[in-house]
Parts: sequence; C-alpha cells; structure tokens
Amino acid sequence: MNFRGRKPLTMARVFQFSTQSGRSIPNATPALDASRPLAPIAATLAGIGLPDAGEGRGHAWGFSPESLVARAGQELGPGDIGLRIEPNLRTERLYEVLAFFPGRPDLPAQVNGRPWRSNGPPYPNVVIFRPFQSFTPRNFRDLVEKLSAPGAYVTGLRYEARYLPFDSDTLLDEVLPDHPQTDAPGGITVSGSRSRGQRLTAARDGGSVFRHEVFSAYRRSDNGRVECAACDLDDERVLEAAHVIDHGYAQDAWWNGIPLCRNHHRWFDLGVLRLEPATRAWVSPHGLAALRVTKTNLSVEARSPHPQALDWRWLNVAGPE
Repeated sequence: MNFRGRKPLTMARVFQFSTQSGRSIPNATPALDASRPLAPIAATLAGIGLPDAGEGRGHAWGFSPESLVARAGQELGPGDIGLRIEPNLRTERLYEVLAFFPGRPDLPAQVNGRPWRSNGPPYPNVVIFRPFQSFTPRNFRDLVEKLSAPGAYVTGLRYEARYLPFDSDTLLDEVLPDHPQTDAPGGITVSGSRSRGQRLTAARDGGSVFRHEVFSAYRRSDNGRVECAACDLDDERVLEAAHVIDHGYAQDAWWNGIPLCRNHHRWFDLGVLRLEPATRAWVSPHGLAALRVTKTNLSVEARSPHPQALDWRWLNVAGPE
C-alpha cells in the first residue's frame, strides 16, 4: 500500500519546506493559505483507514522525486510536522501530516479545485496536511538554530524540503503556548454522530498538535506532570490525547480531549469506560476497580472537556451491547 504507517506521536519528526520562490509561489496561496474540504478525496482517505477524514478540511501539497522527505524509507508519515518558510525567511504556520501518497500527483488538483500551475508536470509525491496551526511569526533561521544542538543545523541558503534536527515536542514547546490561550467556546459545532460498532481508526487519530494542546491544558501546576485522567500513571511516553467527540466530528481543541493511558483510552473509545456529563464521574458496567480506575471523576483536573462534548459522548458512545 502506498501509504506510510503510523508511528508513536512522541517520535514525530519536523521538516522544513519553502514557499519563497520557484514553482511553489503560484500554488502556495490556494493550497496552503486556507484549508479546503477533503471530500473530493474521501474515498482515497477511507481506503487507508481514515473513513471520517473526508468529512473534514486540510491541505494538499506536492514534493519532487528528489525531495529528501519523499525518499523511500524516509518519506513523511502521520504526525510529522512541516515548518513552512515564507518570504523574507518568515515562519508562522505548522502543517501536520495526515497522510502521504507517493505517485499520486492527481490529488492536489482534486482538493484545490484547480491544476498545479508550473512549466512542468505536478510533483508526484503528495502530502495531505491537517489545517495549519498559526503561531507568533518568527525568523526561520533564528528559530531553527535555537532549537538545534550546536553544529547540527548548517546555516545558509538551504531551504529545500528536509528534516530538521529536533522532534515535534521540542518545536511545539517553543512555538505554542504552555496553556491554551482561550477558554472553551460557549457553543461548539458537531458534524455528526457515531453509530454503535463504527470503526475506531479515525476516532483515535489525534495528531501531535492535538496531543500537545491537551497535555498543556491538563498539565499540573504543582509538579509540571501530566497524568492519566482515570489513573495515576504520569509517564508521557504511554499517555495519549483521547477525543471526547470523535475525531472528524468536531474541532481538535483542548476542550475536546483528555489525557489517558493507552488502556483507559481504548476502553474509553469502546464505551466500556464512560464519563457521566453532569458529575464528570467515571462509570463502567464492569466496575471501576476491574478497569483499574483510581480517580472517580475529573474534579481534580484544573480543566475539563466542554459540557456539550461530554453530552455528545454520553449519547453517542454507549458501549458494547
């Protein structure tokens, strides 16, 4: 299958790509400056295990056969984060990889609604990004040199797409706020509901930026640690950001997530472990002790998911019959 498989989020890579000159200029504005519906390639995304991604939005971008991020064995994968270089060495947007398709030059035209504009054929290696995440504008070279070990990044006019010598956690800790800058909105938009037994592949696909935002929201002020919301495990290597409203049905924001260890995340997705909306208490038909739940509710957390998100999950994820 021409698709790079999933890897642990803590190992997500960071790469640079430039839209300063050449063939990128006429294509960057329609493809990267605003997200577009992914409905035209919904069947393609469903074919690689992302059945709900076609209901959302994103970006489609191509890389040349010579690109370092498209070489066999090194190609981009889900969770990798692109740092876009814009004119005057400005960088202010992150693009997280949703999927990578080598040999599919047709996909950008389908998403962008217009052909790739250049003197040659469209680039064959296509990445589908999630909607971009903005941050305070920085000088690209200054930012990369700050985050790289001494001598790890060679300065100069080397702005072709390539991997950078630091991981996604290092970048996100630097450019995104430690805690969400805004409270949860008064109302949220939900695009659908999950039927009993629906596949959970997309529901668990949160991404590096979502994980960072959820962990930042729930990080304890007394010791700087993040704990599972259902037990006392605080090793971030085995903690995940769980969606309350399934991925693809609402915004990937801190108020739509909670940190859970892998076991409790799986039980939460299956509906075996549930949150009662009014009390924010954990409940399970098997009993909490059987699932090794040591926290009875979310009252110890500084933040909590949006009430509408909790209501949605209670009504739509009822657990196995």
